[in-house]
Amino acid sequence: GNTSTDPGMIVPSLAGRYGTFRSSDRIFPDTKSSEITGLIARDTGLLAFTEGSTFAVVASDDGRGFKTVPISSTIGCVAPSSVVALPDGSVCWLGRNGFYRLIEKIENISGKIQTIINRITKSREKQAVAIFVPESEEYRCWVPMDGNQENSLCLIFDGSGWRRRANEHVSCVCISQDHRKYIFAGG
Repeated sequence: GNTSTDPGMIVPSLAGRYGTFRSSDRIFPDTKSSEITGLIARDTGLLAFTEGSTFAVVASDDGRGFKTVPISSTIGCVAPSSVVALPDGSVCWLGRNGFYRLIEKIENISGKIQTIINRITKSREKQAVAIFVPESEEYRCWVPMDGNQENSLCLIFDGSGWRRRANEHVSCVCISQDHRKYIFAGG
């Protein structure tokens, strides 16, 4: 998604043949030609985000291709690396006005920290990065604050409430895919 020639386009690969594309297969989730700002696979299909909308990309009715199903025309994603799938099947991400979670429908989960959300550097919010930490069962997202150019605050959601960690300048983060589940962060 978000190709250099058409930032609003998603190009699906052939089923079972990753990296193999048909030239005729092109999907435009948002008819306003908005840039794709995030993609994540789910059991039910692919979630595709623009800054102001969310769509599901699912198998078409004839099973030969794909179709888009609008989920929200007002809530999207501003930071592609903030989109994280949680073990319960839900997805969390940073949108224009806060953090959102999709279980069956999209809900704003950042109401209690809205004053902090309002301090995120808008011109840099696209660089926010996040992970889900399996041991503590937390969504952690590093964001730029108060005009800073670097992600300087970690906002941590445990499923019901928020806390924060300051003075961590993280620009990329991942978890090892083995039994140790080490967190690697760079910045």
